[in-house]
Amino acid sequence: MPEAIDRASRTAGPAGRVVLDVLPLKDGVLLPTVLMPLFVGRARSLAALRGAMARDHQIFLVSQKDPAQEEPSVADLHQVGTVARIIQTVPVREGMMKVLVEGLYRARIVSTITDDPLSVNAEVVVDRTDSDVEAQALRHAALERLGALGKISGRIPDGLVAAVAAIAEPGRVADALAGNLETAAPERQSLLETQPVEKRLAQRGFD
Repeated sequence: MPEAIDRASRTAGPAGRVVLDVLPLKDGVLLPTVLMPLFVGRARSLAALRGAMARDHQIFLVSQKDPAQEEPSVADLHQVGTVARIIQTVPVREGMMKVLVEGLYRARIVSTITDDPLSVNAEVVVDRTDSDVEAQALRHAALERLGALGKISGRIPDGLVAAVAAIAEPGRVADALAGNLETAAPERQSLLETQPVEKRLAQRGFD
């Protein structure tokens, strides 16, 4: 996990708009910098996965508004999701793949291109700050809190603390914290959509 944080902390999204294959998530939310294992079995999701693998190994993971929806359209998804790198795919059985992905950057759905498989035009979401000084102060406070929690609880690996501390961008620190600590899916989605960065760090409770 720390290695993934280190790689993703140096990964910036492309400027402007991008065309992306979409993999809907039933009950999870992926944040930039975070590794996530997935089991993919829906036909449209497998088709989107194959399309992404045939191109640049990048796929757009977007959470469903209703986890019970088996064949979601773009209208059934949250507007903001995370573009991810497909690191590994392993066939589990006929019609089922285990996939490991790494979150890279945020994007916002602009329009639908195809419904089967799902693909969209998306706009890259660039982190913004209202005050660089405040953002860095919140970053510092978050890292101090993380270190203190690690010492008190003993459940936070030293490698995670060091990896997060090596991230210079305050927004990615917030993402790494939320993605690697116990954070419910609705809170992760809220953090995914929150700008500016200062508000995201404060929202996570590390201010």
